[in-house]
Amino acid sequence: MTCFGVFPSYQDKELLSNRPYAGLDHKGVGQLVEVGVEGRRSTKNKLKIGILGSYGGEPDSGKSFHRIGLNYLSCSPGFRSEVPS
Repeated sequence: MTCFGVFPSYQDKELLSNRPYAGLDHKGVGQLVEVGVEGRRSTKNKLKIGILGSYGGEPDSGKSFHRIGLNYLSCSPGFRSEVPS
């Protein structure tokens, strides 16, 4: 049995969205990113930190990364995203 066999039951219990890889898990991975950014900035506050790839172009992730304090987002080709305000 692969891990894909558990997806339907996790979705039924609302533990996963219908598209678990379409966006960033803001409560899990987002918090890890935030802890990493805060930790590094506590020792080197002018460090520029950014994200690249598909999550850089996903609108909800872009807003989270902006809130966390990342300096830049680099989107994968084919993605279009609004700049968070």
